[in-house]
Amino acid sequence: MGRALVDTGLHRPGALLIATRAGTRRVHVPDDHTGPVTIDMRRPRLSSTRGIQVTAAGRTWPAVHVDMGNPHAVVFLEDTALAGDLRTVPTVTPAAAYPHGATVEFVTTCGPHHLQLRVHERGVGETRACGTGACAAVAATRAHQPALPVAIRYTADLPGGRLHVVEPEEAARSLWGSSPYVTRLVDCGLEWDAIVIAPLKRGLAVLTRLSLPINCGYPVLADYIRQELIVHVPAGTARRCTAQGTRSLTTGSWLLMPTGQRGSLSATWLSTPHPTRPRFVDPGELSDALRQVDQTGAA
Repeated sequence: MGRALVDTGLHRPGALLIATRAGTRRVHVPDDHTGPVTIDMRRPRLSSTRGIQVTAAGRTWPAVHVDMGNPHAVVFLEDTALAGDLRTVPTVTPAAAYPHGATVEFVTTCGPHHLQLRVHERGVGETRACGTGACAAVAATRAHQPALPVAIRYTADLPGGRLHVVEPEEAARSLWGSSPYVTRLVDCGLEWDAIVIAPLKRGLAVLTRLSLPINCGYPVLADYIRQELIVHVPAGTARRCTAQGTRSLTTGSWLLMPTGQRGSLSATWLSTPHPTRPRFVDPGELSDALRQVDQTGAA
């Protein structure tokens, strides 16, 4: 849907919000017409309900109840063909656990962090692709694994194509979090992008040009080893900064971040983010300020 909105000229590339019955979802559509579309699907919720079972093709299997804003029952099989042709709606019991019906995922593990699945969507039938279904399958898979310290990327193969699902731990989704370590690697593009300015002296001059208030919620990092300044901007907007001597960090990139107020020479807060509502610099304004600094030689 996001790709169609951009390709038909109804929305510009970058970040957009799509309202669903389960709430608003943040979508990023790259401007190269070929890059992957990414969606923040929000946190899955695993139900504590026990005894969920799914029956299809004359067989019955245990299932995991996952709420992605819509209800899912995830079944793990040795081969997804065991689910049959899925022309008949699978039976999910107890019915009280799914008063409005359920979308059912039949999942096979192909390897580490690699799943294959078929999806019977409630009220529709078998579908060739399902984003919430892929996320539910990953959530159910991770429920049986130890919690890992950084984001894990899963590959989910469906009849209609391949999806990549990144399941970050809760602290990795924000700009900081409690950790026994001074810094941690965080994936970009979910809650924010970042723009890297070199050298650091030039970046500091840009902050002065912007009159950016320190410690007023704008996240700004200094890397004293590489002599670079890292400014956080809204998700999906980093490439709007077209000034020379900058790098864009968005989906597919990772950034070394301090935990809390601590840090190291490679990741130190110059301006700390607001604990719950960080304020982001506009990349267009940042780009203009960079050009002004370069023109005046202020750095």
